[in-house]
Amino acid sequence: MKCWRFLAVSALVLGSLSAQSGAPQGGAPQSSAPQTQSSASQSNAPQSTPPPDPRKEMRYSLGLVETRTAANFQAADSIEANLAAEGSTLHPQLVTLRLRIQAALDEARKALAKDDLRSAGKAIQRAEAMLDRFAAKIGGS
Repeated sequence: MKCWRFLAVSALVLGSLSAQSGAPQGGAPQSSAPQTQSSASQSNAPQSTPPPDPRKEMRYSLGLVETRTAANFQAADSIEANLAAEGSTLHPQLVTLRLRIQAALDEARKALAKDDLRSAGKAIQRAEAMLDRFAAKIGGS
């Protein structure tokens, strides 16, 4: 009984998969008509996509760094709270690094507001490099 149920379900799944992929159902052979040159060239023709907007890409890059920064700063806050419960504090280098990361991100935001993509890119790169060091020190990503 279970074997028949399995076969019925398998047949239904395979039938729906072949229908979705465009293959004919029932095992009927596809026509072996040769493709015309125009249909083959249409499928190989490069898609015309507009060039990417550099400002949009820079804002996206900044958003990714800011998201990663927020996660690492939240982890550092948690570590700091645990240390405070034990009567300790974060190492001063971590506090300084955190402030430098925030300053670099602020600089990137200001540069983007002025459409200075070169300065914004440099500030984002600095922030990323400092964030990598910060994350390594706290054991984050």
